[in-house]
Order: sequence, then C-alpha cells, then structure tokens
Amino acid sequence: MNEILSQVFSAGTFTQMLRSATPVALAAMGGSMTEHAGIMNIGMDGMILMGALIGVLGSYVIGSAAGGVAVAVLFGILVGLFFALFVVKLKSDEFIIGCALNIFASGFTAYVSRAVFGLSGTSGYEIDYMRPIEIPVIKDIPFLGEIISGNTALVYVAWVLILVMWLFVYKTPYGFWMRASGEKPETLRTAGISPEKMKWLSSVLCGILCGLSGAYLSLGYLNGTFVEGMSASRGFIAFACVIFAAAKDGTMVAALAFGINSGAYVAEIIRGGIMSIDNGQFEAGRSLGFNYLQTMRYIIVPQTIKNVLPSLMNEFIALLKETSVAGYVAVQDLTKAGDIIRSRTYSAFMPLIAVALIYLIVVMFFTWLVGKLERRLRASDH
Repeated sequence: MNEILSQVFSAGTFTQMLRSATPVALAAMGGSMTEHAGIMNIGMDGMILMGALIGVLGSYVIGSAAGGVAVAVLFGILVGLFFALFVVKLKSDEFIIGCALNIFASGFTAYVSRAVFGLSGTSGYEIDYMRPIEIPVIKDIPFLGEIISGNTALVYVAWVLILVMWLFVYKTPYGFWMRASGEKPETLRTAGISPEKMKWLSSVLCGILCGLSGAYLSLGYLNGTFVEGMSASRGFIAFACVIFAAAKDGTMVAALAFGINSGAYVAEIIRGGIMSIDNGQFEAGRSLGFNYLQTMRYIIVPQTIKNVLPSLMNEFIALLKETSVAGYVAVQDLTKAGDIIRSRTYSAFMPLIAVALIYLIVVMFFTWLVGKLERRLRASDH
C-alpha cells in the first residue's frame, strides 16, 4: 500500500500534472481574453493544432526552437486577425467560424505535415526542441525541486503570464476597455473608445497564446514531434475552463483541476503505449546506430503516440461526462442550468431529460469520431 501511495503522490506525478496543465492554461488565458470582449472562441483547438505544426516547421527551417516558437506566435497573430475579420468585421456567427477554423486546421495540418515530412511525420528529421531548464539551488530541494526545476521555458512563461494577464485585464486601461467592450459596448463607444478595436485586440491575444500553447506541445512536451490531431481536444478543454471561470479569476483553477484529474491517467496511458512497443523495435534502432535518446525519439515515441491517441480521446470523453457534476461546486454548467429551469417551472422531468439527451448526443458524436480515428489508424498499418 505504501508503495502505491508513494507512486501516486510522487514528484513525477505532480510534474506530469504541471506539464499537462500548461498548454491548457495558455489556451484558456487566450480564451478568457475573447470572452471578456464578448466573443466565445470555440476554435482554440484548431489554433493550438496549427501552432504546433508551425512551431515544428519554424524550428526545422530556422534550426532553433526559439525561432519555431516565434514563428508560431506570428502565425497565431495571423489566425487571430483572420478570426476577428469574420466575427468582428463581417459579423459572422462566432461558433460557426470557430467550428470552421477547427475543421480547416485539421485538414491544413495533415496536408502540410505530409507534404513536408511525409506519412511518417517528423520521425527521422532533425528538429531542435526546447531543453529542460535546471534552476540552481531549487533543483537541490527534495521533492519540490524535482517538480519546479527541470521544465522547459514555456512552462515557466505560462505561470508568469497568469500574473501578467491578470494585471493587464484588471489594472490597465486597455483591460478595462476590453471588459467594457463585452459588457457595455455602447457605454464604451460614448466614451470615444471603439469596442470593435478591443475585440480585434482580444482575438490577436488569443491567437498569440494559442500559438504558444501549440508550440509548447510540439517543441516542449513532445521534443520536436508533430502528429496529426496532437492537440487532442485541449482547445475544447480550455474552452470549458473559460466557461467554468465565467470571466472571473477561476480559469487557472479550472485548468489545474483538469490537469490534476487527467495527469495520472494520461501518464499511465503513455506508459502503456511505450510498453506495447515490441523490444525488437528498440534493438532495431540500436542496430542502426541510434543512441538511446534517438531511438526513443525517432522510433519508439512516434509509434507510442499512434497507439495512445484513441485512449487519450476516450479519456477526453470520460472528462466530458464528468463535467456533468460541475454544477454542484458553484459552477454554471449544463446541469446547473437544468436545475435552474426546474426550480422556476416546477417540472423536473423535461429539464433533466433535455440535459441528459444533450450529453448523450455530444458523447455519441465524440465516440463516433474516436471510432473513425481508430479505423484510420488501423488502415495505416497495412
């Protein structure tokens, strides 16, 4: 029993939680920017996915992980401007544009990745990635040092940005104007400030943060690897965090909650994926002259990602179903809305049945997507 507890509450578990929460936290901060401006950006998953690919391409072309991150940020600005063009300028429906952005990102990244790197992805290509940073003194602290030290730069940047974004939103005139553009746009306009400009600004900030999130996934979390669909619905989880936060300071708490809840499961799924690779694959890599790290990077890790993608998607579906109880911890969610309708109409059956049917439809849709993904992965084996 002590061994089990020591593994569950080990420094590695908390480190995995921290690293798993980082891309969600970055995207959630971006989503909170648009939410403050009165825009619900459901296209963050596509922004993350494109940021991951552009980060890898930038690092590959420039030969520097920092260059890859910079290119991903610049591309995020362009995507943010593109999103604002349709939503703010052309007055299109934000949910339709967000869904279209996700669909476009899926096809765009698959096409470009195969055109540049081939069907095997980035395996076999020398792509510079972000190295862990060992912090002097702190790294020598037992347990805590293992968690805080040894992370990539964007992990620390993400936590610094939490304070920076809070100061920007609540302590600067631009932050005040951005919140006013979502809550009282006409009042802001009478003061001589354009609400539309604030909405453009919020979309650009969202693009930057989602670009950072994607760059961290490919260049930090997976050491210079890009795989189709590697965002794994993190954008939707970030969107849920923004909804849960309700434009208050709970976005980071929600992101941490998701990271803590799924960190151990994700770590076990990845461990199982690695263990499923035949030992002969490792020996084949060594016989080709690869060292241990090269064998893991070019042979074992790509196969592991392919093996664990369906399980990760199933974990997302499980998390989706678990959010049905979020209303009982003072969060305005679908179940809470059903309870509010029930309390006002004195009819319990229809509101709860409606909520259950919505969850059923959403879960069945994602289950269908997982089945389709599994069939494509099986077909690629032949």
